[in-house]
Amino acid sequence: RKDWVLSSIAHRLSDHTVYLTEAYRRTVQNAAGNFHHSEKTSVIPNGLKIEFYKPTHRRQSEEIVIGMQGRMDDGKDFKTLLKAFSQLSDILSDHQLVLELIGDGPDRAELEQQSPANVRFTGFLSHSELIEHMKRWDFAVLSTDGETLSMAVLEAWALAVPLIASDVPGIEDLIVYEKDGLLFDAKSPSSLCSMLRRLVENESAARVIGGAGRARVEKEFDRKRIWQLYQQLIRRLLHPAAHLSEPANLDSLH
Repeated sequence: RKDWVLSSIAHRLSDHTVYLTEAYRRTVQNAAGNFHHSEKTSVIPNGLKIEFYKPTHRRQSEEIVIGMQGRMDDGKDFKTLLKAFSQLSDILSDHQLVLELIGDGPDRAELEQQSPANVRFTGFLSHSELIEHMKRWDFAVLSTDGETLSMAVLEAWALAVPLIASDVPGIEDLIVYEKDGLLFDAKSPSSLCSMLRRLVENESAARVIGGAGRARVEKEFDRKRIWQLYQQLIRRLLHPAAHLSEPANLDSLH
């Protein structure tokens, strides 16, 4: 409740509020009620420096590498991923499956204790190191309790890594199911295992999903385009009279 009150006060005192997604703006609006002024809000997503992300042919050995990045604490559901990976390893025992977990946090020690030998923990990596590791992934997973606009999703897309994510708020309205990613039932290892097996056994379908993710980033999340949206917003805030005929927010520019 304290956070909602502080957010409402900040919104009232600011000239403009930018949300990363329409879903998050609706959430805040519903919680804040009359304290929320939609006419002084816009939706502008995060952006990536597209040229920094160069997709590669990842299969460099017989290993099939499944990866997830994120802070190891409340909010990210690594335990479901570990259980799903264990199930997948039993089903596909003739495959050399590896799970790579990138990140650190208070839950790391417990997760390591629960993990077999074919689970790798890298700890915290610099951004350039992170990208180099992700280039070697065959599949990316985001097992989470909820997101605003996940950079992990955008980076997997940018590298054309086939993505599987939890069907939760912030993800369900971002990923176009079976086009640029697959969704599994949150907290369900069997659902995630089924999705992973589906992609492992259908490499051509996985490549199509990865390519669609890359195309999505190029179209919607290029940092240059995002900066143009901020420039337009800034100009309108500086010279409101010159933009009276424009929409009250930037949604139509998306």
